[in-house]
Amino acid sequence: TVVEEYGDVNTGGGRNTQSSSSSSSRPLPVAELGDSDTLQVGQFVIAVGSPGGLDNTVTMGIVSGLKRSSEVVGLPNKKVEYIQTDAAINPGNSGGPLVDVVSGKIIGINACIRANMEGTSFAIPINKVKDIMHDLSEGREVHHGFIGVSMTSVTPELAVQNNEDPNSAHGIIPRVYGVMITKVFPDTPAESGGLRRLDVVVEIGGQRCRGAEE
Repeated sequence: TVVEEYGDVNTGGGRNTQSSSSSSSRPLPVAELGDSDTLQVGQFVIAVGSPGGLDNTVTMGIVSGLKRSSEVVGLPNKKVEYIQTDAAINPGNSGGPLVDVVSGKIIGINACIRANMEGTSFAIPINKVKDIMHDLSEGREVHHGFIGVSMTSVTPELAVQNNEDPNSAHGIIPRVYGVMITKVFPDTPAESGGLRRLDVVVEIGGQRCRGAEE
C-alpha cells in the first residue's frame, strides 16, 4: 500500500506561522475544538489548508469512514484510528483543520491520503489530539502501549482454505474469527505473558476479537 503523508501537524492550516504585535486591541479569533467521538458517517466536513501554496483553500466532503486503523491506512507505525473523508487533501493540507460544517468546530487534523485511491483522505481525530497536545507542546515524548507481536486476522473462510493445504506453514487453524500471532518479539509483554507463534486469540478481557484491526 502506498501512502502519501504530508508534513508535520500544526495549527496553521498547513503552514507554520508566527504572530506579531498589532495596534489592534481585538483578540485573534480562535477555532473551537469539537468532539470527534460524536462523528457519524455521512456528516459534511470541510478541509482547510494551503495545497500547493494556495493559501486558505477549502474543500468539502463527507465523513466516509471512522476508526480506520493505521494498518488499513498504510501507516502501521502510527497508533491512531483515523477519520476517513472524501474532502480533497493534498500537499499543504496536512496539519490544517477538518471542520464539521454544522457546528463549525474542528473535529480532525488533516494527515494523509491513499495515493492509489482517489477521493480517500484521512485525518487524526481531534480527541486524540487533545490527549497528547500538551505533552507535545512541552517537548515530552508520547508513549503508546504495546504487546510485542506481529499478527494477522483469522476468519472461518481463511481457516478452511488453509486447512485444505497439506503444506500449510500455519498448521490447522480453528474455524473462528480472531487474530493469529505470527511472531512474538523477545523481551516484550507478549513473551512474558506466554503468547506463542500460531496462537489464535478470540477474546481479550472479556471482549470478542474478530480481527487484527481491533
